[in-house]
Amino acid sequence: MQSIVRRDWLQITSNVAIIVGLMIVIYELKQTEHHVRAQLVMDDYNIDLSMLSDLMGEDPANAIAKAWHDPDRLTPEDEIVVEAYLNRRYLSLGVTVYFAEDLEIFAFWERVARSDAEALYKYPYARQWWRKYRQENSANLHPLLDSLIDGVVAEYERAESGAK
Repeated sequence: MQSIVRRDWLQITSNVAIIVGLMIVIYELKQTEHHVRAQLVMDDYNIDLSMLSDLMGEDPANAIAKAWHDPDRLTPEDEIVVEAYLNRRYLSLGVTVYFAEDLEIFAFWERVARSDAEALYKYPYARQWWRKYRQENSANLHPLLDSLIDGVVAEYERAESGAK
C-alpha cells in the first residue's frame, strides 16, 4: 500500500515537472520569436537606411543647408539628397519607436523624439516635405510617431501664422 502511494506521488511529481518544463520551453520559444521579429525589423530598416545613405552621398550638408535656408536654390540633385535625408531621419525615429514601445520606455523616447522632430521640422522645407509624405503615405506607417510629428509641425505653423 505504501509503495503504491509512493509511486503515485512520484508520478504526480514527474508530471508536474514535465508541465513546468513545457511552460519553460514555451516561454523560451516566445522569447526567440520576439528576438527574431526584432532582428527582421532591424534588417529591413538597415537596408532602407543604407540605401538612403547611399543616395545622400558623403556630404549632404550643402544640400540640407540650402533646403533649410535657401530652398529656391535647390537643384534636382539637391532635392534627392534632402528627400533621402528626411526619409532616413523618419526611418531612424521609426526604429526607435518600435523598440521603445517594445521595451516599455516610451516616455523617455517621446521626449527624445519630440526634441529631434522640433529640431528638424522648424524649417519650412521639412514641414512641406512632411505634408507631402503624409499625403503619399496616408496609411500611417507608425501612428505614434506620425501624430508626434504632426503635432510638432502644427505647433510651428501656428507660431508662424501668429507671427505674421
